[in-house]
Amino acid sequence: MILCKTYYGKYKLRTIRDIVSRWAPPKENNTEAYIRHVSDYTGIGPDRDLGDPQTHPTNWLLIGYAMAVMENAAIKREESDARINYPEREQARPKVKSEECSRHLQPT
Repeated sequence: MILCKTYYGKYKLRTIRDIVSRWAPPKENNTEAYIRHVSDYTGIGPDRDLGDPQTHPTNWLLIGYAMAVMENAAIKREESDARINYPEREQARPKVKSEECSRHLQPT
């Protein structure tokens, strides 16, 4: 939540468009596609005011999650390229069963 408070309070970023444009600037990314992804994933319009993270934490958590999904997709592409070029890297990675991951994600 500290990053949310910084983005909201210090940088005055109030919308998905504001946040993504700072996180993934157009000179380095396809920012409009990133904004579309986060907006579609969360169901929050790209120019809708998200509200204060203290009083509207769900909006900010959804955006963080959608951005993590987007970033993870980029990492998966890089890992895929690395496996093609360096198959020994894949062998060195520890294997985690999906059941183990889902067990950790279950509410307690």
